[in-house]
Amino acid sequence: MYHDDLDVGWKFLLRGYQNILVPASMVYHHYEFSRSMKKYYWMERNRLLLLLTHYTFGTLVFILPALIILECGLMLFALYRGFFGARLRAYVWICAHLPFIIKKHNYVQHMRTQPDKAVLRSFTGVISDQEIRNPLVEYFMNPVFSVYLLLLRKIVHW
Repeated sequence: MYHDDLDVGWKFLLRGYQNILVPASMVYHHYEFSRSMKKYYWMERNRLLLLLTHYTFGTLVFILPALIILECGLMLFALYRGFFGARLRAYVWICAHLPFIIKKHNYVQHMRTQPDKAVLRSFTGVISDQEIRNPLVEYFMNPVFSVYLLLLRKIVHW
């Protein structure tokens, strides 16, 4: 529903396939833009689910400091934009479904052929191509997370 494209692309990387961006490509699908709480809930829930199932436990431990900073910032943004409740519901769902998440994590880890070290080479620490330019993202988050990713690539050997 939300982030399923990210799920498929990440699983391709975990299996050793390469994702290629074709900027001139066009995708047509039925879509109605809305800022509904349901949409934010699904986006946040699925984003957290991907993080918890696709990274190895060791990598999760090392990204935790950056993730905490990011989550705090996203919580403030959610308060400001009015979808704080949707984020909380996503966290509640994650906590209530830990056995399912562990099972899904084990499944994803079992199917992978590539270590996190190889997969991290495909990732970026930059948020770009946003509809609205945000100086906080551009001048603080992007540099900080780019450096963090460089450090992570040096640390993660699995």
